[in-house]
Amino acid sequence: MTQDKVREAGDDADAAVLRLSRFSGLDGVIQGFSTRRGPGANAGEFNMSFTTASATDHVVENRRAFFRALGIPLERTVFMQQSHGINVAVITKADAGRGACSPQSAIPNTDAMITRDRDVFLAALGADCALVPLCDPVAGVAGIAHAGWRGTVLGVVENAVRRMCSEMGCDPAHIVAGIGPTIGPCCYEVGPDVLQAAAKGCGAEAVVQRGGKSYFDLRRANIQQLLAAGVRKENIEAADVCTACERERFFFSYRRDGRTGGRFCGIIGMRP
Repeated sequence: MTQDKVREAGDDADAAVLRLSRFSGLDGVIQGFSTRRGPGANAGEFNMSFTTASATDHVVENRRAFFRALGIPLERTVFMQQSHGINVAVITKADAGRGACSPQSAIPNTDAMITRDRDVFLAALGADCALVPLCDPVAGVAGIAHAGWRGTVLGVVENAVRRMCSEMGCDPAHIVAGIGPTIGPCCYEVGPDVLQAAAKGCGAEAVVQRGGKSYFDLRRANIQQLLAAGVRKENIEAADVCTACERERFFFSYRRDGRTGGRFCGIIGMRP
């Protein structure tokens, strides 16, 4: 679960892509995260979110470039209307394209998706929040979760894993999980509201005290949820990249950039 396991696509890619190497050996599985490094005029502002964009067309272009670098048609992707909750949607091929070119058609009020269908790719957006791709290569099931502090303390990642097992026959021991770039405990200072929620939910062990201040470790909290759900430690990989620290190198950050900052995208799915 270290940074040296993260691989960045070369300059020949249409868009820079960050991949977790734990997924690279899984037959037919496509996984990656977009970065700020877009092609052409959009380089450095490779925003994937309609809600923070000044021009919708640019977002569609950005998404096409990102997915082209992964070998995925935009029309085969599915996006969520994320609400910082724990709702999990079961996705089929019939949902392909929802939310891809406009926010109105995205899966409503959802922060995790799971599917057993191939050739449909699950997408989540983030800017500090943890994006958590999931895959059971034995059962042929993929999933993704969006976990900010609210979703994390409510247990969205654990809920997604349990739904994969209860509804799609997955074995948690077979599930491979990743945690994408997220704000780290180096930067994520939190107040009493987060501390109280963490104490009541899934996250008390992830509060770090330093210099008389409190910091929340999203990576640790979500790793603990994955372990609690039965995912093996050796099957979990976390990118050791802080979104708030890595402005020039990689990612957008809500904490650093504010409400109008961009969003990056995480994706997972299986080829036909």
